[in-house]
Amino acid sequence: MITIFFAIVPIFLLIVAGAFLRHVIVRSASFWRRIEALAYFVLFPALLIVTLAHTRIVLPVVAPLLSAVIGSVLLISCGLLACRRFLALDGPAFSSVVQGAIRYNTYVGFAVVIAVCGEEGLALMAVIAAFNIPVVNVVSVYVLTRHASHTAFSWLSPARELARNPLILSSLAGLALSLTGTALPETLDAVLLLIGKSSLVLGLLAVGAGLDMKTITAGARAMVLGSVLKLFVLPALVWGAGKAIGLVGTSAEVALVFAALPTASSAYILARMLGGDHQLMAGLITFQTIAAFFSIPLVLMLFGA
Repeated sequence: MITIFFAIVPIFLLIVAGAFLRHVIVRSASFWRRIEALAYFVLFPALLIVTLAHTRIVLPVVAPLLSAVIGSVLLISCGLLACRRFLALDGPAFSSVVQGAIRYNTYVGFAVVIAVCGEEGLALMAVIAAFNIPVVNVVSVYVLTRHASHTAFSWLSPARELARNPLILSSLAGLALSLTGTALPETLDAVLLLIGKSSLVLGLLAVGAGLDMKTITAGARAMVLGSVLKLFVLPALVWGAGKAIGLVGTSAEVALVFAALPTASSAYILARMLGGDHQLMAGLITFQTIAAFFSIPLVLMLFGA
């Protein structure tokens, strides 16, 4: 556990640095919104494209990994929907709990995987992201429209979100290159690699800049429920599914890291757009990001990764 803890210390120091810069040196909220947009729309998509393009994806080989991860995410989602009436949460709060329980921070995820699993882990994480991002987006939009905004669910809503999501578009481009065996031109490959490498540093700084300690007090019961499900229950489900289907080695480690990640910063924007409890969502993002510094090493130790 100590080894893993020290491996991820630099990642969380970057997040702390982002919070420090936001509140002490560069206080302009618009500046940090631009940094986040740059990482989200340009830099991180470049990393996804070049990583997937360099990865030889054999679907029968990665199928067990994807089954364990996506199956567990859907199980958590269906479980929450089935228990909706017993949770004593209003619709907007419930939608934020669901997002808090199934979404994940890609910047933290890729950085942790590189630190713990190396380049092989990075390739597998990119594959998980490519297939899982559409799943969590469809579930999130469904829950928000059905339980928060109380409008009839239409497949057009998630379809629009998916069609303009830069991570999904870049994942599709990277998958197409990988599955067809098409190599990027050498110069373009080098440029995308340089751009992509900068995404994690700026992304982690932006994560820190977005933390708001005041929001942690919003909805204590929902906060605990969403965080326990995301940081502990989802990893346990992924570990169990992995054991059942024979997931071993780096694949098992990457699946566990993915499951243990804090929820995504972008969940706040979706909650605000579609009528969710955005204050609770901000609290879940802040609390889980801080708690993950301790919970990720603990989960990896408990489940033997």
